[in-house]
Amino acid sequence: MKRLLSVFLFVLLVVFGLGCQKKPKELAKPTPAKALTPTETLAKIPSDQLSMTPPGNMEPIKTKELPIYTINADQTELTTVTVLLKETSECSLKTVVDAVTDALKDSAFYVTVKGESFTDGCAVIDFEPDSPPSKGVSAALEELILDAYAQSIIDNLASCDAVSFTVGGAKYQSDFRVIESDGVYLKR
Repeated sequence: MKRLLSVFLFVLLVVFGLGCQKKPKELAKPTPAKALTPTETLAKIPSDQLSMTPPGNMEPIKTKELPIYTINADQTELTTVTVLLKETSECSLKTVVDAVTDALKDSAFYVTVKGESFTDGCAVIDFEPDSPPSKGVSAALEELILDAYAQSIIDNLASCDAVSFTVGGAKYQSDFRVIESDGVYLKR
């Protein structure tokens, strides 16, 4: 009954919508503009803007590479990608976590990191309770997401000896695993 009512309402909306459309007014045809010759066009540009060489103070942005891990297209294993950072940027825990989060978005995994902290050589990543990796993914994908963060952090931060995860500020708990608040997921 609900399905029949839904179909009837849809048809009614379509018919009503088509019947209420106004016919567009005929637009006045624009008068063609006089075509300018290249010389006339250049004459309209101030001479100080005609230079084809960039100003002397422009230099290319110097970058450095940040290799991180993400999930491959088959969603079966980790793959390495390289993110470019400004040469002056510091490679911090937040920088690595943000880079991995963005790379996972490219693979259609919308992980929400609530925060990150670094204490006594251990990086702790805190995830939102209702987002991957703790919700909405299989056990294999959960492990790949956690591995992407852990491996990227260990590989890029020399001062980091261990990585742990929490959910909503408490122990990491999903349908597939539990990591105590003081537990370690990966050690160097």
